[in-house]
Amino acid sequence: LVVIDSLTTIIESPEASQLEHFCAFVNELKQLNCIVLLLSAEGIPQGSRLEYLVDSVINLRHEHLDVTNEKPVRLFRLVKSRLQMSRPGSHVLHLSGERGFRISPQLPSQLDSHKIHKTPLPEFSEVIDTLRVDSGGFHDARQPELLKDIFPERLINIYPRSKILIHGHGSSGKATIALRILMAPSLSAKTGEKTKSNPTNKPSRILAISFLYPENFYFNTFRALSHGLSAESIPDLNVIALTPGFIGPEDLVDRVLLEIERGHLEGWPYTGVLLDGLHNTFLQFPALQENPMVWPALYSLLSRHELTIVTTFTTFSKIHPAVTRHNSDDEELILKGQLPFLHVIVQGTDFYLTVEPRDPKHHDRTFHITVESALGQRIPSVALSWNADNHKFEKLEKH
Repeated sequence: LVVIDSLTTIIESPEASQLEHFCAFVNELKQLNCIVLLLSAEGIPQGSRLEYLVDSVINLRHEHLDVTNEKPVRLFRLVKSRLQMSRPGSHVLHLSGERGFRISPQLPSQLDSHKIHKTPLPEFSEVIDTLRVDSGGFHDARQPELLKDIFPERLINIYPRSKILIHGHGSSGKATIALRILMAPSLSAKTGEKTKSNPTNKPSRILAISFLYPENFYFNTFRALSHGLSAESIPDLNVIALTPGFIGPEDLVDRVLLEIERGHLEGWPYTGVLLDGLHNTFLQFPALQENPMVWPALYSLLSRHELTIVTTFTTFSKIHPAVTRHNSDDEELILKGQLPFLHVIVQGTDFYLTVEPRDPKHHDRTFHITVESALGQRIPSVALSWNADNHKFEKLEKH
């Protein structure tokens, strides 16, 4: 290994013969099977033989150094690579942090690299045992094959590997509802018997990606929801909690995919993903807000894995939604930019649920869960009552 640092004085030399001699020297090193690493603060002169001698050309540079309201970004720019498959262009480079040196590929490269993976459809032969009135506690110890006779009809049948959006105005425990859906066992649609949540015979595994709450919130809620479950059936929960800042689209997608891949490599793949508080990306995550492709890319990449994806989204409104349901002026109260983003999410989901207070005149913690759209099913005319204080589904009511 021969490292030559730096080429600046050679490149800036007025004598052309000096550069020619240096090119011949590099060629002789290659004939000796040396790995030659050339470092330079300046670009390679146009027409020099250096660019033909080397096999790879990499350019490192910074962006956003001249502004105070953006975080400087180090870019890894791959200009040339010989005799190999590569992804030329600019990629985000990190040289510090908890994981040290790493590269977050650009979004087009990450999408292209997963094109060979098929997108699995929802598993229509199974139903996630959730969105039904609780009897006694969150879970029943009796045999799963008897559940269909013990409990009343579900609000809607949700299938594994589907995409679910939970939307509402204000705080209503949407993250807890999402965790309950992801923690619920899957039953056979024909027999009602419990099916395997994982091909490894291990419990389900959940990844929570939070733009809203810290890690402790999800672990505390998960602990409360796990009460009464047998030890061997308690799912595994991991959390990626993102604090407001300047995380870029490439880093977000790369970080999520690395965690999903880690599950596969450990032999315990994830079965569900929670994207909690996407409304908080506005104003609090400017780099994500400015790139409209980050969310279609993330959903597309997650859909290549056998995952149930639940998204929560909160809309701000000064007037109670039940009062302004038929008032077009209410749209003016939605935060700027959120309506088109919410529309894109709705178009890409299989199930769209809303969580709103049962009665606008009472400020209690009971809500109605209603179905706005459902894959391959009729929209029910009833709503499921949700108690955000005790985390229970209480009863079905006419809505």
